[in-house]
Amino acid sequence: MRNISIKKKVTLALISFVLLTACLVGVFSQWSARGIIENRMLNQELPNTIMQINAKIDKEISIMSAIAKQIATDTFLLDWFAQGHDEIGEKRLLNKLNSIIYP
Repeated sequence: MRNISIKKKVTLALISFVLLTACLVGVFSQWSARGIIENRMLNQELPNTIMQINAKIDKEISIMSAIAKQIATDTFLLDWFAQGHDEIGEKRLLNKLNSIIYP
């Protein structure tokens, strides 16, 4: 190292400094980005996704509840049940149940 000129030593020192600085900036940027992404996922994206899933489930439950209420209060079904469950009524019931459109 004593035989190296001062110009080469300064150049080597500057290159080392630049590489070290670039590595430090890269590590800090990655650490910072990771924190930002983690914060965003936990505080914004995940709660929004859970709320969307909750809304879909609530919609499904509401639809099923409405269909069940409609079937339970249908006068045709109540009359058919009161009259003794004949086969013609059963066929009508099956046709009615098959005609219910569930999205």
